Amino acid sequence: MNRLDLGFSFYTDQLSQMDNQDEDTGKRMSQVSWSGQAEWTSGQLGIELEYVSGSLKPEEQRAYSSYAYSAMGSYSYMYRITPYIRYEFLDPDMDRNDDQAKQIIYGLNIKVTENLFLKAEINSITSGKMNRRFRGIDYSEFKAAVAIGF
Repeated sequence: MNRLDLGFSFYTDQLSQMDNQDEDTGKRMSQVSWSGQAEWTSGQLGIELEYVSGSLKPEEQRAYSSYAYSAMGSYSYMYRITPYIRYEFLDPDMDRNDDQAKQIIYGLNIKVTENLFLKAEINSITSGKMNRRFRGIDYSEFKAAVAIGF
């Protein structure tokens, strides 16, 4: 059975501006963001796409615009074992060069019981030298989790 789910969200807010010591400056910053998402499933095959865009406008400063997108494919064997691959891209400041970040995730979810799951991922992250979080230092990491739902 084929199924297509679509989603859209919009958010706006006024935030307090903080200084380098994390103290409130009394100034305000406007935030606007929107996103769209599509999820398609056909039997055990799944594809998800997402796009997010937004901006921050600090008082008396230029606005910062950013965007990100992701794509994921998965296949569920016997509705218990689900390998997946996901690609993520982020440009945190569209006016700044060489600050993008990319991530490729290879993952596996195993449904042990209706409410117990084992999860494992290998994440490979690359970024431009001007990226404020990763600073152009590429790396990979392994993550694992036990998830219990009730």
